[in-house]
Amino acid sequence: MFKLNFKINKIYLYAQIIKQAKFLGKQGETLENRLWEKSKIVYSMISGICYDRVASNITVKNSTIKSFSKNLSKNIELIREILDQELNSIEFIEIYKETENYKKETKKQWEKNRELSLKHLRDITGLKLLNATLSVYLVHPSLHDGRYWGDNIITWGHRENWKNYTTVYLCHEIMHFLTKDYTGDKKSLHALIELACDNELRIRLNQSGKYFREGKFRIGHESLQKLEKKILPQWRQYLQDRKRGKLDILDLSKELDSMTS
Repeated sequence: MFKLNFKINKIYLYAQIIKQAKFLGKQGETLENRLWEKSKIVYSMISGICYDRVASNITVKNSTIKSFSKNLSKNIELIREILDQELNSIEFIEIYKETENYKKETKKQWEKNRELSLKHLRDITGLKLLNATLSVYLVHPSLHDGRYWGDNIITWGHRENWKNYTTVYLCHEIMHFLTKDYTGDKKSLHALIELACDNELRIRLNQSGKYFREGKFRIGHESLQKLEKKILPQWRQYLQDRKRGKLDILDLSKELDSMTS
């Protein structure tokens, strides 16, 4: 059986808050500024912002293994101390509670749409759903997160810009899981995943809509749309072939790869 298990990782949530603080207004600003004031090194290590510069600085200033290890241990202890403080702060607790509510809403929407959306996914892509459980770590919906990390892990968080937004993009990340072993061109595969999920599945699930737009919102990555529109005739033909049980989305991706090689 294929399942999604919804979770919240407090440390990952905190890291995303710091990285995208501007989307959380006063609370995000307070948490970001306070961490910056406590330790710029810890700020960089948690958020990833300026990390390369900070890491290089630490390396250059500690020329021996002993001094480098001592400095690293000192910063690890500082991270532990700061996280213990910040994860118990008023601002973080409030954001965490809102994220818990978002988790309930996400789970409810997924359970409502699960059977139909997975049927559409199988019909569109021709791929079988594996007997697997994926962990979906949620962040606050004001943040922008959506990624398959490998090891059966998805991270997700976004405003519900249109009907069944979350379901559609969870299916998008599921597709990255299902195609993780594909060795062909990743860009063309990603374009096909957007055509399959962001567009075709969205339209079938909502029983309305058109490709590349949903109301005022552009659908998919702008960097992929030129390619998607270029291969749209092949995609349309593929959908007709799918009705007769021919091919699957990986077959189409291989065909596209051969055309461009």
